[in-house]
Amino acid sequence: MVEILLSISKFFQSIILTFTLGFYFVNYYIIKKFKYSISIINRITLYLIIVLIISIIILFLQVYYRYEDINELLNLNYIITILFKTRFGGIWLIKFFIFILLIIICRIRNINNFLIIFLLSLSLGLVTLTGHAISSDMVYVTIPVNFIHIVSVSLWVGALPYLFFNISKDNNSVIYQVKRFSSFASYNMVFILFSGFLLSLINLDYSFAALLGTDYGQVIILKLLFVSIALLSALYIRMSLLNGKKFLKFNFSIKNILKLEIISVVFIFGIGIFLSQTIPGAHDEIEWPLNFRLSIDVAMEDTINKNSILFLLIFISLFLGIIFMDFILNKKFSKSFFYSISIISISGLGIVYLLSIEAYPVTYKQPSVPYSAISVYNGKLLYRNNCVQCHGYSGQGDGIIVNEDLAILPANLTEPHTAYHTAGDIYWWLTNGMPPSIMPGFESILNEDNRWDLINFLRTLSLSYEARILNNKIVYKKPWLPAVDFDFVTLNGKTGRLSQYRGKKAIILIIMDNINNNENRINKIIQAYNDIKELGAEVLLVSSNNNFKQENFNKKYKNIPFPIIYEGSEEILNTYNLFRRTILNPDKKDKNESIEYIEFLIDQYGYIRTRWKQDEINDENKSLNYLSAIQELEKEGKILDYPDEHVH
Repeated sequence: MVEILLSISKFFQSIILTFTLGFYFVNYYIIKKFKYSISIINRITLYLIIVLIISIIILFLQVYYRYEDINELLNLNYIITILFKTRFGGIWLIKFFIFILLIIICRIRNINNFLIIFLLSLSLGLVTLTGHAISSDMVYVTIPVNFIHIVSVSLWVGALPYLFFNISKDNNSVIYQVKRFSSFASYNMVFILFSGFLLSLINLDYSFAALLGTDYGQVIILKLLFVSIALLSALYIRMSLLNGKKFLKFNFSIKNILKLEIISVVFIFGIGIFLSQTIPGAHDEIEWPLNFRLSIDVAMEDTINKNSILFLLIFISLFLGIIFMDFILNKKFSKSFFYSISIISISGLGIVYLLSIEAYPVTYKQPSVPYSAISVYNGKLLYRNNCVQCHGYSGQGDGIIVNEDLAILPANLTEPHTAYHTAGDIYWWLTNGMPPSIMPGFESILNEDNRWDLINFLRTLSLSYEARILNNKIVYKKPWLPAVDFDFVTLNGKTGRLSQYRGKKAIILIIMDNINNNENRINKIIQAYNDIKELGAEVLLVSSNNNFKQENFNKKYKNIPFPIIYEGSEEILNTYNLFRRTILNPDKKDKNESIEYIEFLIDQYGYIRTRWKQDEINDENKSLNYLSAIQELEKEGKILDYPDEHVH
């Protein structure tokens, strides 16, 4: 209830300030006929006093919202805390001072009215510092852009009613006034559309799914509807009044079209206030409203689909060429234009159909479990306990119950198609099953976190087969395989996380099952360690518990200068062992599931770039100079953003 009262109060305060801004702007820069009148000034003063009173109401509502005790509403300590120890309070004090200053200077006859317009714009734009813009990761972009957007919209909304009333009184000056306003509005609309588009992209995290599947995105769509109505109204006025052309043979009066535009912009303004109180789509759960989504990867797997899409694209290009040539030759669009547009639209719908695949309400659901080694390891155990009968021990779709009588065979989970589906798709299938196949739903067996653990394992299993192409050579500027994150505790008791090195150091990750067979290799790494550190890299050794149980444990490990991971080692070993597969030895039946020794080079941005297995390392011709490899990665720079914390 308090949130609703706050929103209503802010709306009325903003609308009064907006119309006051519009009054000064129209009268001093569009009409230029304003004469100082004590009655008008008294009315403006009254409006500003109302704004001041609403501001005080907002302060008390904020006090109640924070402390939830109506009896303490006038508690001076609470009020002082809000005013001087919160961002809201700091902005409130600045705006309160501006309102008082406005009340004073608006009554001065010879005051420069640009100062009033500036202060009104500033008071409206300051809301930027208490809204979504200030909490963004790109505040240096969102704050100025949001400020420009708010002020531009306020000028548009506030000016239109006064332009309308002035036109009603004096029809002789209609064309002059509308021309001046139209010229201003054209430039102002560029600011509105560009800033609104940029803010929408940021607040939706550049996601079309968030646009359709969140409250924030759906409100933006509603706002765009009213923006379209307002723009069409403005276009009609510009073409019919200023250019003397009929617009689609309609004949409406300017005042009626202005009414429509005013109604639209008031809705736009109100929706903008509502958006400021709505969780941005980037931080909200996406509930996909359609039963399909578009996927180029999946569509291109089917040869017929691929060829059909190519044919339709050529077909569309042909008709676009016809339209263009028709315009060049005839200097206008003939009847063929409408036929061509119809054919292009139908062809476009055909492409959409071919690209579409089944989707679910949770298709874009955000996982509740991070993509980490402990999650992958837990998922592996869950897979072995619940899925092997159908999908097989190694995920090849060859479980013991698979036979020729099954109409739909279990999926091979090691193939790339697993990665083509979103994590939300797989979550839906794990929760509800996949009728008409024999796959059941696991909602009653596995809790939500267990299902996400299983998804994390399946993602890693699929990636491990793609990672067969890894070898001891760096493919320059081609990072693609994210290193699975993990937490750890070293033998010295130091805690850490792999991702803490991102942006700072490249990592040489060594996973080892038996130290006795790899002492020579470890000694070589020890000899090179100081040089490796000088290049800003680090070595992490992950050893199995079997090594720690050996009698000569202390003797073997005391001379190793780099961190040796103790707690968390089993989860890391089991996860990174999945990346043991090579082109020559994909190990589809997991016969070599326990690998003796592998090294990975992870760049400072969190991507696995090379892998050396024991049989490769023992071959001197395949040995790799770590120092040159790390220097090569350093020169490469940042190619991709850091891997996401969750699978998608």
